[in-house]
Amino acid sequence: MRSKELIKFLLPRFLLLGGVTAVGLSLVMPEQMVAVNVRWSAEVTDAQRADLERRFSLNDPQFREGTTWQYSLRDFSPEHIRALVQDEHVGDTHHIDRTTFLPDEPPPGRIRRIGPAALLVGGIGALLLLAARALARKNVYLPQRTVAAIVAVAPILLLMAAIITIVLAAFEK
Repeated sequence: MRSKELIKFLLPRFLLLGGVTAVGLSLVMPEQMVAVNVRWSAEVTDAQRADLERRFSLNDPQFREGTTWQYSLRDFSPEHIRALVQDEHVGDTHHIDRTTFLPDEPPPGRIRRIGPAALLVGGIGALLLLAARALARKNVYLPQRTVAAIVAVAPILLLMAAIITIVLAAFEK
C-alpha cells in the first residue's frame, strides 16, 4: 500500500474513532472545579451566605473555622473570581491570587485531559482496522479462536484507555 493510499485509509478512521472518543469523554468526564476558601464578613447570616454561595457557584461547602468555609468553585474565570474577591460580604479568600483573579492552581483544560485518550483510541483503532484489512486482502485465515480473541481484546483495550483517562481526570487536583 502506497503512502497516499495508507493516509487515505487511516486518516478518516483515526478522525472518526478519535472524535467519537473525545465526544464520549466530554459527556462523561466530571466538570473541573478548584478548591477555594472564603472568609465571610462577620455580619453575613446563614441565609445570606447560602444566597452568595449560589450566586458565586460555590459548591460542596465545608465549614473550616469562624466564618471561613471551603468550596469547590465551578466558574474560575477571572471575571467571576474578581466579583467574588471584591464582594462586600467577603472578608478574605485563600487559594486565589487576588491580583490576577485566578486560582492558585488552575486545573488542566479539557483538551489536555481528553486529547491523549482520543489520540490513543483513534490511533490504535485505525491501526487495528488497517491490520484487519491487510489480513483480509492477503486471504490470511486465522483460527476462529484467534479471530475471536482479537475481536474481543481490541475494543477492551480501547475502552481501558478511555476509562484510565476518566479515572485520572477524576482524581486530578
